[in-house]
Amino acid sequence: MRKIISGILFVMLFTGVSYADPQITSIQLDEAVAILDTTKLRIHFIDVGTGLAVFIQTPNNHKQIFIDGGKEETDKMVNYVGQFYPRELVIDLAIVTHADSDHFYGMMKVFDKYDVKEFWYSGYDSEDLTPNGFWKKNFLTNRIGAEAGCIIRSPLNSWKKAGDFVCIDGLDDIKILLLNTDSQPPQRDPVSNRRFDESLRRNNASLVFKLIYKDISFLFTGDINGRDLENSNNGKGLYECDSEELELVSRHLYSGPQFNLNTTVLQVPHHGGNGSSSMPFLNAINPEYAMISAGFDYGHPSEYALHRLSETGISESKIFRTDDGETESVEDEIFDDSFVFETDGITINRIFRVSM
Repeated sequence: MRKIISGILFVMLFTGVSYADPQITSIQLDEAVAILDTTKLRIHFIDVGTGLAVFIQTPNNHKQIFIDGGKEETDKMVNYVGQFYPRELVIDLAIVTHADSDHFYGMMKVFDKYDVKEFWYSGYDSEDLTPNGFWKKNFLTNRIGAEAGCIIRSPLNSWKKAGDFVCIDGLDDIKILLLNTDSQPPQRDPVSNRRFDESLRRNNASLVFKLIYKDISFLFTGDINGRDLENSNNGKGLYECDSEELELVSRHLYSGPQFNLNTTVLQVPHHGGNGSSSMPFLNAINPEYAMISAGFDYGHPSEYALHRLSETGISESKIFRTDDGETESVEDEIFDDSFVFETDGITINRIFRVSM
């Protein structure tokens, strides 16, 4: 990706035109609604505290996509979305990366509020998954299963396999490249042989995919794991790579161009937790921007994960955090640090930090 953009810049220098890196502009919600260019692809990383919620609008609002939904103040989340698309909203595609409450709970509100046309989930299941039955009964069966006319793709690998492309908006050549579709990840790590507990298996079942628009791409990783922390240089883990990240890197290196991890914007795995974002994984991605969706709970993002991002060559000005460095001593103001990337598919034109 950097080679492509470098080539464009080289040509522009000799035609008298140049593109500068977009500056981060801090604006209020009402300003953002008025300023955003609806002819471009817009990716909203919504500040939902400790979780992940992403709203995507393709050019001219042809398609609307929701990825995960956080779990806190879900009414504010859908109000944020409604400001940018105030008409009777249809969500063309809703994706839950995995069955952690800080990723799926807010999707209940999305289904309550909007007409959802299609839903993707890996299909991961276990006896220990949400023992109170909320995920299986309340969410999958009672809510999604009751959505009239909704096409349900679960388990996703019964429909598509890793390496497949799915056209999202044919008018603007926007597609999703599925990089994994595992519904039942292994119980033991292939390198260290350590046994994964339920939470680690659930995280490793996260769907990983790239949203691609011409030369620009966004890599979504959910909460995948990547390293054996017990054997990782006192937690620094600069060069270890195992678990789900190892599988992705192996495909990237040996299984053909359809598994290429290289991307423009990385949604940093597991909110910047230290058990992911290994150096081999980051080097394979070679991102220009890193987006961390986190709150101060659980100590995310880890200082070591931030160090690895820096070691990859991402400048501090291109690492964005929805927690904005908040700590337990500072109350997390949810929705005060949402980010919107606006792109024409050739460059990232503008990036906004939006406050509600």
